[in-house]
Amino acid sequence: MKLLLENWRKYLAEESQPIKKLRIFDFDETIAYTDSQVRVTLPNGKSKSFPSQKSWDDFIAKHSERSRGPRKSMEELEADGYVFDFTDYSKVIDPEENKMITKIISDVINANKENPEREIYIITARGPEAEESIRKYLRTVGLEPEAFEGIIGLNGASKRDEINNIISRHTDESGMTSIESIHFFDDSDKNLEDVKRIRDEHPEIEDIRIKKVVRGDILSLEETIY
Repeated sequence: MKLLLENWRKYLAEESQPIKKLRIFDFDETIAYTDSQVRVTLPNGKSKSFPSQKSWDDFIAKHSERSRGPRKSMEELEADGYVFDFTDYSKVIDPEENKMITKIISDVINANKENPEREIYIITARGPEAEESIRKYLRTVGLEPEAFEGIIGLNGASKRDEINNIISRHTDESGMTSIESIHFFDDSDKNLEDVKRIRDEHPEIEDIRIKKVVRGDILSLEETIY
């Protein structure tokens, strides 16, 4: 019943006020540090595990290199005999809260209660099956899952593409969007560079802030406007 009422209030607010701001957060190594690892079996039978986003990004970059043309996709690597195991990422294992980020999220949620012009998202490389575990974790750190427009598991797909999908939902038939501001928080250099391209794709959105999260800091963080 509480969720139904929250969704009804959100619907009424959106009917009377357009969404102007998107606040988008990664989960692993951004909202929380976890012990989840990706495991890979190579075509030669050897196994490797990757406890951090950087180690995973470096592995994919190295093993997908081609002498010519674009890098191989994960599907092409699987066809070459690589076996990927993402089992850990269906759960939230031994999480450590990143209080710098959860404080920002809490402030955004509270600001949105006063002026509901924002949509808040968690967009993660995890699969959709992790959504309920993430929702349970949010409750343990005092964040209301109902305050998020979506907790989106992409299974490694492009976050930039997903953000463009969100923008398109707030774009009218003439091509005008109501979105004026996007703040994106992530720890992955690969994701940060990819999402930066939105600045070129949507020059009409003047306030696009791409923020790198590292343990104990948020790099190049401009003054946050909630």
